[in-house]
Amino acid sequence: MSQDRVLIVEDYSRIADMYEQKLKLEGFSVEVASNGELALEKIGTFKPQLVLLDIMMSGMDGLQVLQKIRSNIETKSIKVIILSNLDSKEIIDKAEALGIDDYITKSDLTPKEVVDKIKIVLNNLDTEAKKT
Repeated sequence: MSQDRVLIVEDYSRIADMYEQKLKLEGFSVEVASNGELALEKIGTFKPQLVLLDIMMSGMDGLQVLQKIRSNIETKSIKVIILSNLDSKEIIDKAEALGIDDYITKSDLTPKEVVDKIKIVLNNLDTEAKKT
């Protein structure tokens, strides 16, 4: 069985590094993108099963990245979890309308709890694949 691939899209390097190390310790293959444009490039080459996506980034924000992921036939089935400090209902509603798999407010969960959420979402992906 190959490693699950997770792309972390986060412009704050300390947070990205923390999640990268935690996910690698849990056996994931991980890449990090520090902005939306780089994220889209890495999605094409790394082909992650899941993107852990921040909303607030300079240039292309997370909702714009999500919209591009969902509008491309080759990437629309990638699981996306928003990991953000924003917890406004308006932002969450926009993200849900674009088809996120989960929305996590950074301050609400520990890194271990975030990894547990990632495992749940990826387990659901494995279950869906077995049905087809």
